[in-house]
Amino acid sequence: MKKELILHIGMSKTGTTALQKKLLKNREALIDDGICYVKTGLGSGGAHHPFAKAMNGKNVDQLFSELHDEISRSSCSKFIVSSELLERRRSTAWLTLVKSLPNTSIRVCVYLRPQDDVITSMYNELVKKHACSLPFSEYILNAGRLNLLNYQEYLSNLEGIFGQENLIVRPAVSNALVDGDITADFLFHAAPTKISMQSNKSEIYNSSTSATVSHAMARINANLTEDIDHLSQYKKATRLSKILDKVIANTEQPVGGYFESLDQHEAFVANYRLSNRWVEQRYWDDKPWLSLADGMKPVQHLDNSILPEQALEEVLSIAQLKAKGNHEAQEALIAGVWSTLIRYDLL
Repeated sequence: MKKELILHIGMSKTGTTALQKKLLKNREALIDDGICYVKTGLGSGGAHHPFAKAMNGKNVDQLFSELHDEISRSSCSKFIVSSELLERRRSTAWLTLVKSLPNTSIRVCVYLRPQDDVITSMYNELVKKHACSLPFSEYILNAGRLNLLNYQEYLSNLEGIFGQENLIVRPAVSNALVDGDITADFLFHAAPTKISMQSNKSEIYNSSTSATVSHAMARINANLTEDIDHLSQYKKATRLSKILDKVIANTEQPVGGYFESLDQHEAFVANYRLSNRWVEQRYWDDKPWLSLADGMKPVQHLDNSILPEQALEEVLSIAQLKAKGNHEAQEALIAGVWSTLIRYDLL
């Protein structure tokens, strides 16, 4: 029986967490239907992030050997590995994987979002967990994922390794997804099954805050004197952004609220129009699912926003996350947050 490995490689912020949790939750039922969500390199949260990280490590041969053995022992015909961290793996690692599985066909599934939507979503994620203090206009000049946003270049590299016929390229746009759902769309195109796994619309993972809150968080982050450990305490690290999102009115559109002007937005999206046309023509039958939005509003700054008194305790709690019991460090960190909130009329 010919076996097939499906690599779901993201991209980031395209509903990957929801899909991964569904696949993990339904793992046993999928196995009964001949589809294995592999255990090799599977993390506790449901994603194969350990697998992706190991691909850049010294034990990559052992990793691929374990995957080979799992596939060989299983009676399933399809195998799935899912991690958005795979979007950044080196070509040499992919080639090694191909050589390690000579009797297994490999297909790669990747979801794409419009680049202006991606860059604002990534910025939102970074500032809400205190990992970025730059204004958005500076962030977009040196963002770490800019090299991934030229989709023609990115997909051409994957084609050179796996072949165009083995790429499943999907638009991460709700009206283009099967049933408007990432899980249903992935299973339909990559691993058809009789099992119903459509996501619950009430289940939202890593939700974004408003553009206004992002601007406020960047200012707050610039004044923090201690790091917030978002890796081990993600929920606590992002608590402040969620509080602000409830109490600060937002008047911007999701994308446009980040750009300082329509000209800045146009200059950004113009960089990718030719690349997107290539994707549409090559993979989507010339359907313009990646057409970028226009007429976005310029940024509107904070306007008489008020942070309720009860939220201040949360702010101070978050500020102390990594003070590690050092009283002076705690005081300095609290003072930095407090002064920022006052300075920008958030208190």
